[in-house]
Amino acid sequence: LLKEAGLENGFKATLKLPPPPYARLGGEIIASQLRNVGIDLQIVPVEWAQWLDQVFTKKDYDLTIVSHTEPNDIDIYSRKDYYFN
Repeated sequence: LLKEAGLENGFKATLKLPPPPYARLGGEIIASQLRNVGIDLQIVPVEWAQWLDQVFTKKDYDLTIVSHTEPNDIDIYSRKDYYFN
């Protein structure tokens, strides 16, 4: 698929990770798996205030992990601008 997309040599990107340990560990796993197919992720750990500012507000990121849920409001996932910018 990378070859079909014109990226046969892979590419580099950043992965901004919020503080929860499961987000950080999940990011390491994702980076490791993507490295196997030629995608080199630079992991950038950020604190919540930075994550909210850079990712959620300014949309300044290549990849991230949304590491919070609101189980009582499943409708949020259908709201175009809520999580998915």
